[in-house]
Amino acid sequence: MRRTITGAALCCLVSALLTGCSGSPRVTYYSLETATKTGVTKTANKEMPVVSVYTTTFPELVDRPQIVERLDSNRIEILEFHRWAEPLKSAVPRILADNLSRLLESDRVFSYPQNAGSDADYRVFVDFQRFESEGNAVSVEALWKINRTTNGGQKSGRVRIREVTGGEGFEAVIAAYNRALTSLSSDIAQALRAEFNSAAGQK
Repeated sequence: MRRTITGAALCCLVSALLTGCSGSPRVTYYSLETATKTGVTKTANKEMPVVSVYTTTFPELVDRPQIVERLDSNRIEILEFHRWAEPLKSAVPRILADNLSRLLESDRVFSYPQNAGSDADYRVFVDFQRFESEGNAVSVEALWKINRTTNGGQKSGRVRIREVTGGEGFEAVIAAYNRALTSLSSDIAQALRAEFNSAAGQK
């Protein structure tokens, strides 16, 4: 026996579908930002070495559009409705390069492939071991390496950074990531200055 859908039943079905669609969570996108310091400017100086932030690598766990939150030592949550506005592999090298440019007060710091790196005096490589939020803080661990292209010299270091969010919501989480990247940039900038001074002393 065939059943027919009454007008009332059809209206209920359409209403349910519309309610379900309108109630779906909306995806929010977040972008990382460079550090800003009053009075610190980029200087156009052709005597400054050329620095290229060549590559950055991330664990597969966080190398995805979704923001990853650690719940405990064994559990993580991939936040489907909170995403990065662009891939970390694209955003972070550019941010590091801009931070370094400000810290070194030089306009000769670039990110790859913005600068192919072939004419760079120094190449910076960063391997992130950890890049995640947990509770009221974010944790960033990274190995960095500086290659001097003229003589093959190398300098490396490791940072472990924990930044407390200091607020509610994902805006506070992103701000903590920005501060962590600024701390990492400061560490690399200090090493680059030492390399610049060493190279100048050898001339």
